[in-house]
Amino acid sequence: KLQKQYKVLDLGSGLGGPARFLAQNYGCQVSGLDLVTSYIEAANVLTKLTGLDDRVDFKQGDMSAIPFEKDSFDCIWSQHTVMNVADKAALAAEVKRVLKPGGKAAFYEICSASGQPVHLPVAWASTPEHSHLCTADELRKVFSDSGLVPGVWEDLTRLSLDWMDGMVGDIKNRTPKTQAWPGLGLVMGENAALKSRNLNRNLREGRIEVIRAVFTC
Repeated sequence: KLQKQYKVLDLGSGLGGPARFLAQNYGCQVSGLDLVTSYIEAANVLTKLTGLDDRVDFKQGDMSAIPFEKDSFDCIWSQHTVMNVADKAALAAEVKRVLKPGGKAAFYEICSASGQPVHLPVAWASTPEHSHLCTADELRKVFSDSGLVPGVWEDLTRLSLDWMDGMVGDIKNRTPKTQAWPGLGLVMGENAALKSRNLNRNLREGRIEVIRAVFTC
C-alpha cells in the first residue's frame, strides 16, 4: 500500500489524472513524466485548479532516459504506456535505476496476444510503426532481465471486457443532455469512437490482452 511519505513516479502521466488520484487518496508526493509537451502543460493547469500542485509536479521527458537521479522513487506507476516505447530494455533499465532498493514498479499494460496485427487506429497508435506492443512473456522477461523481481502477475482481459460492456450500457441508457461536455475526443481526436471500438474488437478477437504486474527492485 502506498504511504504518505512515498515519492511516486507516474510514467506516461498524460493529463495527470492518475497522479492527482494517488496524491489525493494516499497523500504521497507524485511526479509525472510524459513525452508530449501539451499534455504536461494541461496537467499542470488541471493540477493547480484542483489545489494539488504542492504534491504533484510534471516533467517532459523520455521514459527510456528518465530525467531523475538514481534511487529517487519508492514506487513507479504506469498505465498503458509500455506499448509506446520501442526500446523496452532501456525503459526497464531506467525503471531499475530510479527505484529505491525495495521499491515497487506497478504496470497496467496492453500486450500482444495472438501474434496477429491489431486493428488500427487505437488509442496508442494510428499506424503500425507507432505501436510497440510486446507479449506478456516478453514484458516479464525484459523487466526481469533488468534485475527487477516479478511479483504480482494477473491477466485482467476478462475484467476489462466486462468494464467496457458496462460503459457501453451506461452510454446507451444515458439521458440526452442539451449541453455537450468534453469527452475522449478532446484528447484522442475526432476518431476517438473508432479507436475505442477497435480496442474492444482487438480484445474480443484475442489480438491483445491486459496485464497487471508488480516488480520489486
